[in-house]
Amino acid sequence: MKTQENHELDPKVHRRLLQFINQARQPEDLLLPPQNQYIPEQEVQFRGPNAHEPDAHVNHAKPILDREQAEKILCARDRVSPIHGFFHRDQLEGVIDAKLLQRLTHVLSLHLGGAAYGEWSLAGTIPIAATGGTQVGVVHGAVLRTGKVLFIAKACGSYQAQSPTPLWDANNRTTFTVTSPAPPTSDNLYCSGHAFLSDGKLLVVGGGGDWGTATNLGRDLKGAWFFDPDPAAESWAYTTNSLGTQTRMQQNRWYPTVVNLGDQPDRFLIAGGRGSSQMEVYSQASGTFSLVNASPSEKAFTPTYPGMNLLPNGDVFFTPVGFRNNTELAGDDATNDVSGSFEFDPGWSTGTWTNKGANDRTKGMQVLLLQPSAPYARIMVIGGGNLARSRTYQVIDPTTTGWLPEVELPRLPTQTVATSRIHPNVVLLPDGSVFLSGGTGVTEPCWLYNASTRTLGSLAPDTWAQMDELPAARRYHSLAMLLPSGEVVAAGENNNQVHVFKPPYLFRGTPPNIMNAPTRVHHGRSFTITTDVAATAIDRVVLMRPMAATHQTDTEQRLIELSPTVTGTNTLSATMPNGWHPHGVAPGGYYMLFVLDSDNVPSVARFIELH
Repeated sequence: MKTQENHELDPKVHRRLLQFINQARQPEDLLLPPQNQYIPEQEVQFRGPNAHEPDAHVNHAKPILDREQAEKILCARDRVSPIHGFFHRDQLEGVIDAKLLQRLTHVLSLHLGGAAYGEWSLAGTIPIAATGGTQVGVVHGAVLRTGKVLFIAKACGSYQAQSPTPLWDANNRTTFTVTSPAPPTSDNLYCSGHAFLSDGKLLVVGGGGDWGTATNLGRDLKGAWFFDPDPAAESWAYTTNSLGTQTRMQQNRWYPTVVNLGDQPDRFLIAGGRGSSQMEVYSQASGTFSLVNASPSEKAFTPTYPGMNLLPNGDVFFTPVGFRNNTELAGDDATNDVSGSFEFDPGWSTGTWTNKGANDRTKGMQVLLLQPSAPYARIMVIGGGNLARSRTYQVIDPTTTGWLPEVELPRLPTQTVATSRIHPNVVLLPDGSVFLSGGTGVTEPCWLYNASTRTLGSLAPDTWAQMDELPAARRYHSLAMLLPSGEVVAAGENNNQVHVFKPPYLFRGTPPNIMNAPTRVHHGRSFTITTDVAATAIDRVVLMRPMAATHQTDTEQRLIELSPTVTGTNTLSATMPNGWHPHGVAPGGYYMLFVLDSDNVPSVARFIELH
């Protein structure tokens, strides 16, 4: 007979509980709870149906069984099935004392639940539909300053068809309102590149759909557009010059990368894309595009969608990731360039490459890691390249001469080698961790990497913790992005549904709330934040650049930590990054402002314009 306790046991926790017991090889394996590092080492409260009971608090290092009890469980397991073991928690009833079983379930629920693994929600899974109700597979996404998410879908019906651009209201989780603002005429924005302007508009360039040839598609692959997220507009427009005339890029670009250069007025570097031979710069002030001459030689960016990030000193760092072909197989690309940093000369029309060493990570993904102390910026690249390299990650300090040695990605206890990650999604979280998902052909568990200099729970810097497994495979043509709620949204063409992940910090207590903050602050200026908790309870204030991702490529995401000062019972003062030009640390534009308490639990973000 099932107990009330078991009725309330989450199925995912139930599966992990059985795996923990069935994978044990000796009694000692069951004496301590599973050591997922994201659970604090000391005392954590289990917030379950019996949380009022004294034993709802457990100690990470305290034995949960003695050896005799563990032997009884293993013997009973092997009697049920020496190969598969238990298939239900109820089979433990009668093996050990009922009170001990309840206690054991409580402890394992803590160490195997959301506070340790986070949770992908299946309730409210959202099918993505264009106007008229036709479901579409999205390939591009951007988190807008209104909190809505703009998607760009693969054109329906034919390669010449217009790309639907569904708009999902991530603030409304009851109706999941989806509309489809249309791009101008019948343009195909599928396979484009994008980045945010300082006014919050999304700049989109190139694309054209599958195969990326103007001959096959009848498309202008030099096209460029804006999406205006203002609630009164929510519309597309062409880029134009001061006379209002439509402007276009200098070269055709299919699968290009766009990176904000951090200057004022806005300039953007556009690199790669089939059909191009040079980089070019878009200037918002003039609305025009101009080619860039690089020395000592141009980079070919053959794999397309090159990895590009703006560094604090204003240089642009290139990481050899990107797309090569339409397979999901690991493999080197002999044509890939070596990594390097590009420094513009005055005038923005020429510049110089400084090579930083070969590191072919084609079909991998890179992310910029900023911190307030040296090294101030690092580039982390995960997966990609040949089969062996795709099971690793590497880090470089761009001010040095080369990459640090490869480090194997984490693996499950049942694995002999880490999973190969091809087209993985990598998302920075406001607590300073990096969330890794997808990039495999199966629903591989996700992982959390502590990229900060502080311990998160008991997750030490430069270590990993296993997270909840994806509900569906997310591979090529997929994306994952941070939402203002602190959650992660995942979508992709190979699955026309949106899934939302709640990181472990959303299970660790009541988040603080930002009650008041300015909507606009200038570089180098201080501003005041009012919270609903004591200001002394706020440990950190961070800015997160909203993501604009496609094909696992994103140049926008960055975490900027501000140093808060307590100014009142519920008020803090923080100072924006300096006003030097270009703004390499924090380009002008809209950011998600988070405050985090001493347990690293973030608030819901407020959008703030850095001017």
